[in-house]
Amino acid sequence: MDALLNPTEAYLTAVLECEEAGTDPLRARIAERVGHAPSTVTQTANRLIRNGLFYTVPGDRRLHLTVEGRRIALRVMRKHRLAECLLVDTIGLEWEWAHDEASRWEHAIGDTTAERIAALLQHPERSPYGNPIPSLAEAERGAALPPHDPHAMNALRRTFDADPADPAELVALSETAQSDRELLVAFGRAGIRPGTCVRVERHGTGVRIERAQGAAERADAAGVELDHAQAAQVFVA
Repeated sequence: MDALLNPTEAYLTAVLECEEAGTDPLRARIAERVGHAPSTVTQTANRLIRNGLFYTVPGDRRLHLTVEGRRIALRVMRKHRLAECLLVDTIGLEWEWAHDEASRWEHAIGDTTAERIAALLQHPERSPYGNPIPSLAEAERGAALPPHDPHAMNALRRTFDADPADPAELVALSETAQSDRELLVAFGRAGIRPGTCVRVERHGTGVRIERAQGAAERADAAGVELDHAQAAQVFVA
């Protein structure tokens, strides 16, 4: 995320992305996402609270979006994910580059242009990384994010809750995972994208994901090894 282009939008969408990934939007996490020092995050967050875009609750260290803050964040997220679809599905940019490129486009695309892109792409519902694209109506009313598959859980949790022999479907990669270029390259080499049927199993302190195949094919199957932090950012169902 390029917080230099539009700090307000970057901070608002950072909170929205934390909500989507199921992590608490604390100032320290926002600092990690936007690449600003903690003192800068505190100053900016306080300004956004004064401007009616964030609010806080006594005794709760999380940042919360007001309705107006959510409207802005959803519009930016919509533009970002539409740009990812355009870059990957129409222009043919490799998916390991699309997220960072879309992070620049999201601040420059006007509302009218965004809707022309949506129409050109026949109104996609998910980004190339499997994340739901807020509709224009959802963005205008400041709605909650469209849900992932209700049965989806991160890959690390699945290894505790499911038999590794049972195939799963790769549902989505979080915004954090999308910034991990080496991880995206590894998924691409293994032929694994959202919608792929996979097997998920513990590997050391992390997880290994590979395409679900017959027993005879598994010995040479290409897989992706995720460490503990990466596995928490990859969602399967």
